[in-house]
Amino acid sequence: MSFLWAGLERRDDRPDVLRCWDGSRYVRWSWDDWRAASARAAARLRAEGVRPGDRVACILANSPQSCALVLGVWMLGGCVVSLPTRARSMDHQAYLRLIDGIIDQANPSLTLVPDPKLAIAVSDNRARVYLHDAVVDLSDRSTPSWAITPVAPPEGVADAFIQYSSGSTEAPKGCILSAEAIAAQLIRLSEALQIDAARDVGVFWLPLSHDMGFFGALMLAFAAGHRLVLGTPERFISRPITWLEDYATFAGTLSATPPFGLAVATRLAQQLPVPSFTFGRLVVGAERVQADMLRSAAVAFGPTCLPWSALLPAYGLAEATLAVTMTPLGHGPEIRTVAGRSLGVGDVVPTDAGNDAAREIVSVGRPLRDITVTLADDARDVGELVVDSPSLMSGYVARPRRDSGVGMATGDLGFCADGQVFVTGRADDMLVVGGRNVYAQDLEGALSQVAEVRLGMSVVVAEREGYGLVLICELPRLHRAPHVVADEVRGAAVRAAGVAIRRCLFVKPGTLPKTPSGKVQRFLCQELLAAPPSGSIHV
Repeated sequence: MSFLWAGLERRDDRPDVLRCWDGSRYVRWSWDDWRAASARAAARLRAEGVRPGDRVACILANSPQSCALVLGVWMLGGCVVSLPTRARSMDHQAYLRLIDGIIDQANPSLTLVPDPKLAIAVSDNRARVYLHDAVVDLSDRSTPSWAITPVAPPEGVADAFIQYSSGSTEAPKGCILSAEAIAAQLIRLSEALQIDAARDVGVFWLPLSHDMGFFGALMLAFAAGHRLVLGTPERFISRPITWLEDYATFAGTLSATPPFGLAVATRLAQQLPVPSFTFGRLVVGAERVQADMLRSAAVAFGPTCLPWSALLPAYGLAEATLAVTMTPLGHGPEIRTVAGRSLGVGDVVPTDAGNDAAREIVSVGRPLRDITVTLADDARDVGELVVDSPSLMSGYVARPRRDSGVGMATGDLGFCADGQVFVTGRADDMLVVGGRNVYAQDLEGALSQVAEVRLGMSVVVAEREGYGLVLICELPRLHRAPHVVADEVRGAAVRAAGVAIRRCLFVKPGTLPKTPSGKVQRFLCQELLAAPPSGSIHV
């Protein structure tokens, strides 16, 4: 784990290398504070029997304890199993079943959780569950007697981190990452973002339980040496303005967000005065990036606050540690307008933006160094993206290891042009309607033009009986009659894709099943059709 050695041996006298929100304020750590807390965590874990090669499951809350626990496990030569946090809309018992299933599969030697109530619930079925606070005592500022010397894992064991895929299209799978894969990713991220350790300040609210937060925020700062201000997703969701306030207060130069986060911030900027600052580099990824959303953000914030060149659409996946492609610095997003219906048969046909059936595709940039993105052999213009990267996983938990000499099919569809990658959708999200292929996300984007229908709060699914398409939509409130909204939805679907929405199911907010990172789990939404929740409205 060469990147771990280099990070722990770094000398840095700045008192605020890491700031973590503790619920009421930012806890400030120097490099020595972070290193010492990690060593104390390693000593405690070793006393509890953790040995080189062991797996330690951990719910990574955005806390100083989590920052120390990860390094502590690695210092012992162990492997961190990152357990998902609970999505706001997820049933508590369903969440416990998810955690139990992952623990059964990954078989860690012990499990670390931040919440006493959760510790009790998990302990009902699992022995050796510990609280974060019991392993990392923030009041202890002593210098650990245990030597800060990372231990190598046993020969033949290179596993350093297991992250579970989002579970947006199927049940989550554990991606096994080696130390070498992680190091390769962090090096390439630092290069692509041109990190300056002395100047840069990253300001993030992304959850550490998600690859974008863990590798793109925390571990990038650890490896590259720049300052990090780490908020929490809970604080952002309750008061989104805090992301912008923190960026201004701490003179941020770097941040990242999924599209929904930028959309939330854009609505704020349209309604309220925002702090004075300039987004230097803003990576936008983890979900499909919509052209209209980028334009709305640029207009709402203005060129001083959010220059077009600061927007960096990117593409990545858990199986590749994090990033595969990124928009080059200073370039700005590139958008291409193509015929939407032609994409369904695998052709890229340029068209005019004014066409109702036109589709704007945002480039997710160019592959990072030593990474290639190609199309599956039988593809036309559009096909399944195949990635080869030094940051690819070793394999999935409880499955055969991946052949390191072969690229990995991603399940994502797209095309390549002029050295750039354009993602058009997921193979899992392709709907077959009347013999034609329709991208569900495209259709959902078109339907979001209806005032009551919002991205992230609505989903289009096919009826299992094969009769037609259904829109399931969360409605906070109804200002118009349901049948009026449904008629407008049907008209938008015909104009955009030439397809019919057979029926609409309006449900209460928080009903749609989502991943811990907030993505709608399309494959679970069909269950709502079989058993509509109470209070729902069929039209």
